[in-house]
Amino acid sequence: MKTPLVTVIMSVYNGSGCVREAIESILCQSFEDFEFIITDDGSTDGTSAILEGYANKDKRIIIIRQQNTGLTESLNRMIKASKGEFIARMDADDASMKQRLLKQVERLKKDQGCAALGCWFRTISAEPSLSYEAVFPDDDRLLKKFLHTGVNCYAHGSVMMREKALMDSGLCYRFKYGQDMDMWLRLGESAGIGMVEEVLYERRDHHATLSKSLVPRRLALARLMLKLSEERMKHGREITDWSTEEKKILKDVPLWGEKEINAYEGFLKARGLLCTGKSREAKTVLISIRDDLRGLGGFGPAYILSHLPGAIIGPALRWRDAINDKRQYKRKAK
Repeated sequence: MKTPLVTVIMSVYNGSGCVREAIESILCQSFEDFEFIITDDGSTDGTSAILEGYANKDKRIIIIRQQNTGLTESLNRMIKASKGEFIARMDADDASMKQRLLKQVERLKKDQGCAALGCWFRTISAEPSLSYEAVFPDDDRLLKKFLHTGVNCYAHGSVMMREKALMDSGLCYRFKYGQDMDMWLRLGESAGIGMVEEVLYERRDHHATLSKSLVPRRLALARLMLKLSEERMKHGREITDWSTEEKKILKDVPLWGEKEINAYEGFLKARGLLCTGKSREAKTVLISIRDDLRGLGGFGPAYILSHLPGAIIGPALRWRDAINDKRQYKRKAK
């Protein structure tokens, strides 16, 4: 049997309400030379039957069933089982645009120095004001600069990686939360990273209260990841025991309560307004919640500021493209 060029990896836990759309978005790709490994991470709803139905219809789908171990272990297991030259991530509650795999494969074939390639993505929320597009420039230096200031430029499920880069460096996923940012930091220290400047991925925001309550722990872990990156760049190795520090963070850093979550949701609304060019409305929202934002302490402002570059960069990139289009038009006119 022919070895596929791409391996798509996706883990799902109790995703019966959304996993069909995710699977369909991969099976309907214009690029067809792939295997699709899906881990059923101990689901207790109807997810298993749904996966089985798709696997019976399409032989490119490979199902791994296991007890619930979480995303990190599931990803590492699928990477070990993959056969493709390129490994594409996919999240079970999201959707990939039809040209996503094709455009990422074409780019990675041309740029042999690129180890991880994302794309612009659209976040869709049940509340329209929370929906936005995240766009970052296809510039290795700038993308790494953003990462090293705590800004994750990628939707995890939108990234395609070069399998050889992972194997050569012995990298695997780690950390319970934010494991993707740690991976991009480490990959970027020895190889290039890039971005397809086109919206090829849709990420669903299910407005989960539990996820938002975890923000302080996620931010603390991100700070640890940045510290580890600085140690690797300075000493050639990590001085801090990441596992021990992670356990301390998960144990000691408190979760946000209702008041903090409400303030954060107000910020998300302002960010969505900024991304759609409604700066006045965004300012009004931020003013209305400024006292609550101050109450978040050091975690809130830092995390919130880390989200703003996408809102600012989007209009700048569109302005850049408009200028380039105008220049090309003038050249043609001559």
